[in-house]
Amino acid sequence: FELGITTKINAASYLVADLNGEDALTIRQITEKYPELITQYTRLQANETIRFIDPYNPDIATIANTVYENGKTNNSFMAAKSLFSWLKQNIAYQVHPDERVVRSAAVTLYNKQGDCDDLSFLYISLCRAVAIPARFIRGYLITDGMNGSVTATPHAWTEVFVGQPGSLSGWIPIECACCTNSL
Repeated sequence: FELGITTKINAASYLVADLNGEDALTIRQITEKYPELITQYTRLQANETIRFIDPYNPDIATIANTVYENGKTNNSFMAAKSLFSWLKQNIAYQVHPDERVVRSAAVTLYNKQGDCDDLSFLYISLCRAVAIPARFIRGYLITDGMNGSVTATPHAWTEVFVGQPGSLSGWIPIECACCTNSL
């Protein structure tokens, strides 16, 4: 079936110009200033059978802590950037043959591949394992088609809280499924 919908789309882009994280808070500052974010966005998220976001998984926690310690920084942005680099160097973007399947962070880690949901769950788990607040965002990827048409494809991405001032109140969007290796 094909369904035609007419709508008005307001889209905004957010570019992080400071890739050195100079304005970002340290993880300790976030923990002290925003305990409610630590409570809500550094925990396990699961249903009765699947631990989708799992910062307590021993393999995920070991990787996150190793990457964090090797980065030799407590800057939340730089730590999130190091975790992103690890993700992009070690886990491949791969669309599932059955699009209805969403995999846990642990399964994505073991398979070394996943779609946008899977990569986001793993990246969130890595960030949360080192106390960087991170959350799952679901929306649409808007693309221009031929003859002025627009396609809206369901998509998922991540946001991490680094405390930078700006229009997003400290939350920075991270595209885990993209083809780049840099944050």
